[in-house]
Amino acid sequence: MAIDYMKPLLGLLLAICLAALGVLILMLGGKTMQRGWDSGSWPATPAVVVRSDVIVDVSKDVVQSSSKSGSSIKEVKTYYPDFAFRYKVGVVNYLGERISFSNEGVGGSQQTVVDFLEGYPLGAAITVYVNPDDPNDAVLDPGIKLQGMGVVFLLASIFLIPGIAVAMVCVRSMLRRFRALGDGSEKPWRIKIGS
Repeated sequence: MAIDYMKPLLGLLLAICLAALGVLILMLGGKTMQRGWDSGSWPATPAVVVRSDVIVDVSKDVVQSSSKSGSSIKEVKTYYPDFAFRYKVGVVNYLGERISFSNEGVGGSQQTVVDFLEGYPLGAAITVYVNPDDPNDAVLDPGIKLQGMGVVFLLASIFLIPGIAVAMVCVRSMLRRFRALGDGSEKPWRIKIGS
């Protein structure tokens, strides 16, 4: 009986892809979290709200019905703030749009977005926080929230944990097959054809 090396190798390739995607999510999310963390020490700068409106994103979802009529299409609306502020560093004016590095509580229902924007009417004087190394980088709400960090770790773990688990199973399977070669019970160069 010949040893089948392809299944564990394909499984290992899948595991590597899953784990790499998890690591990529951690790296990108970690970079954003680091910027959020750093923004807590950025200098405060006066700014003016130049855009304060609501954006509506309309998508269609297929809803399965328990009746015999089958499925139907439901329109789903998600609301986002269309928000911008103008600030000045030295003699240069800048336009910023970042509300926070975690963007918690600023999207979803219409009421949530309207409530947020009521605190920032057009023309209002506000304080923003500007990156001293890059004046183009400013944020209204500095710092990072634990909830935002949790989302990054949860999303990364969805890929990373299964990737590691599949890799362990595949490596174990390959080791068993190599041990079988060592005790002489398998001959990898012999292929049995037929019965």
